[in-house]
Amino acid sequence: MDNTTIDAQVRVYHAAFNKTAPIEDTKAQWIKKHYENPIENSLIFGAIEEGELVGLNAYLPSRYKLGEETIYLLQSCESGVLPSQQGKGIWGKVVRYAVNYIEKNTKYVGIIGFPNYRNSYPGFKKMGWKTLYEMNNLILANNGKAFAKSLFGERKLLRVLGQVSVLQRLPVGIISLFHNNIRVEENNFKDVVWMDDKDRITIDHFDEWCTWKADYKQMSSITLYKDDIPLASCIYGIDHFDGNEVIRLDHFAVKDGSSISSKVLLSRALSFFKKKYPQAAFVRTWTMNGTDLNRQLKKLLFLRSSHPNPFILTEPTENLANKDWDLSFFDLD
Repeated sequence: MDNTTIDAQVRVYHAAFNKTAPIEDTKAQWIKKHYENPIENSLIFGAIEEGELVGLNAYLPSRYKLGEETIYLLQSCESGVLPSQQGKGIWGKVVRYAVNYIEKNTKYVGIIGFPNYRNSYPGFKKMGWKTLYEMNNLILANNGKAFAKSLFGERKLLRVLGQVSVLQRLPVGIISLFHNNIRVEENNFKDVVWMDDKDRITIDHFDEWCTWKADYKQMSSITLYKDDIPLASCIYGIDHFDGNEVIRLDHFAVKDGSSISSKVLLSRALSFFKKKYPQAAFVRTWTMNGTDLNRQLKKLLFLRSSHPNPFILTEPTENLANKDWDLSFFDLD
């Protein structure tokens, strides 16, 4: 499907995901995401019954690097079926058709996905998609009362958890207190630090792509300086969870050779967010096991969320599942 059927695409997506925002807002976001990508427009496949679009799956073009090699991949994004048509196997038919079409008729050598654990993840696994990574879903309380209310509702535990959140943030506050000479500034994405590993599959972070990505995901970035020397950067956004704001860290990187440790720089970034968004319930991020960022977050008392951890899968074309990847959440839909 192309942009001549945008209204039908948005209608299915809006209904399938039970969106409460005005449909015109959903449409504007859909156009920005799927029809303004600097690589090219998304590939969108649909199921039509009696002339009506009843289900769809959108695939977002991505450009990756492995050394000097350019790898064109698609990311499986929004997929859904009208509530009145669910239970008929439409979703699986659309995905299987899309994978077959992409393999035979496009330049894309593989597909990755970031599926919903309870809904689409089991379906992808049944179709032979392979798990690349299980990512840690980590949280750090930011506002004790809002944190308790978000996760436990209005219960007597609220006061206790409020105190726990104060203790949980102690390492961040103490470290930041002794390093207040580190300056934090909001900036544009041209100043973001990318620590790309040339021996792994890494997304191509060219400026136009990053600006577009940040725009449709409504992300911002900060850079941390000491003596006017940039040392690290962080990409973040604001989500909503049960009516409360949540700070989402999508990317954090420290420059090679930095005179300040990543733990200290991350603490300063978290202190900046605490001051700017004091009402936010908690800070949320996703990491992979074994990374330096994962270790630093654990040292700063980030807790593993009870919510199922997200998975990244790949359709097995070209055996991409067996290669090493370098991913940040910002790279993903």
